[in-house]
Amino acid sequence: MNLLKKILFTINLVLIIITIQAQTKPELAQDFNVKDVYGVTHQLYDIISEGNIVVIDFYQVGCSYCGYYAPDVQASYEHFGCNTSNVFYLTIEKDHTNAEVIDFDEEFGVTIPSASGEEGNGASVFELYNIGITPTIMLIGADTLIHYPSIWPPLTDSIDSLVMLKGGIMSNCATNISENELFDISFVYPNPAKENIFIDLSKIQGKHLQLEISNVQGQIIHQSTVSNHHQIINMPIHQFDSGLYFVLIKNNSNKRWHNKILIQ
Repeated sequence: MNLLKKILFTINLVLIIITIQAQTKPELAQDFNVKDVYGVTHQLYDIISEGNIVVIDFYQVGCSYCGYYAPDVQASYEHFGCNTSNVFYLTIEKDHTNAEVIDFDEEFGVTIPSASGEEGNGASVFELYNIGITPTIMLIGADTLIHYPSIWPPLTDSIDSLVMLKGGIMSNCATNISENELFDISFVYPNPAKENIFIDLSKIQGKHLQLEISNVQGQIIHQSTVSNHHQIINMPIHQFDSGLYFVLIKNNSNKRWHNKILIQ
């Protein structure tokens, strides 16, 4: 570790200690529900009842600090399994539309479930928790108590350290596959989709393939074996809720191809 890294590590450690020491007696978190930009409803107490720690990024579109720290929150989300471990991340915006929140997420690489202020009930949650400064990164324990009402600065190491302190378990994301094992090609269309998706197998190597579709919580909602004869699969999606999904195809050699698909 060079001198600069040592200095940065020491500063970060001091900031974490100050954050911990500054906490007063934890307060009970008030229940709420929000609807993310893809139409999925998230109820706080339901999430906690499954044994999850909850990390909430209260932010505002147009806030420079919010954009600056968004990649740090995203990295922490990925370190703890992209909502597939025992830590659930959620971003709540103050006063903008779904479209504006989607633009923000795309600009800063955010894939955490995001609720807008206008259409996702975010404004009401801001008022409920009396959030005045953005970004505010809040950590709510599996005991329903607000252990850290504001993690500052919201750097990845700071968030990770406090989440682990409360029992968070680090994990890989939904596919549980390292980046080196994945081949990101376009084989699903249209995107976004409404009624059907088409899966083009002509670019996939192998005869006997395993198809999996999972949601942002890492739950596999479709699984099947398909035979590759350069065919295109037409799959109805009316049974899927609106939202973001991950499509994974793997062959007998454990080679894997993945895509994201937005269902409206």
